[in-house]
Amino acid sequence: IKEYKKSELRAAAMNELGAVYEKEKRHDEAINIYKAFISEFPKHADVENARFIIANLYFAGNNYPLAADAYYSYYKNYPLEEKAVSALYNAGLSERKADKSAEALNIYKEFLDNYRANPGGASIAFECVEIYKALNDEENAVSMLKFIIDNYPPDAGKAMLETGNSYTRKKDYDKAIKQYLEIEK
Repeated sequence: IKEYKKSELRAAAMNELGAVYEKEKRHDEAINIYKAFISEFPKHADVENARFIIANLYFAGNNYPLAADAYYSYYKNYPLEEKAVSALYNAGLSERKADKSAEALNIYKEFLDNYRANPGGASIAFECVEIYKALNDEENAVSMLKFIIDNYPPDAGKAMLETGNSYTRKKDYDKAIKQYLEIEK
């Protein structure tokens, strides 16, 4: 690699070396080589992919705060790329694994705002419900469940049941009964 500074061969070798380190689960070495590649070849066609790989490597190494930052940065820098949807979801997942529920919620809500029609949208909305419940925020949990009912018909029944359960937890039995009866229809 050292013999071919700034050449296309060096760029290719750096990418291949990063891939080998990745396969060997030598995450830090892979991250360093991909970062060097990005620094030396900022306009190279593979920079976008290298940035996504770096985020994946942070995640694989359980460095969730850096993974969240790297995924979110990827999403912001490459919003039209196919991997942008995955990057935004993974940013939220990384925040969740880093025990940063508020940050995860913000990212998940951004996902739902921008990719509501994505097949994973209902799952992400249910993840928001779980976060709200963990934060003892039943009001926002119910609001998100209503969002699911309105936007994801295949998941409406499950959301209606969970809404009834939420009303029961709040001891609002009239609303719980009404919600449970709505499921029967």
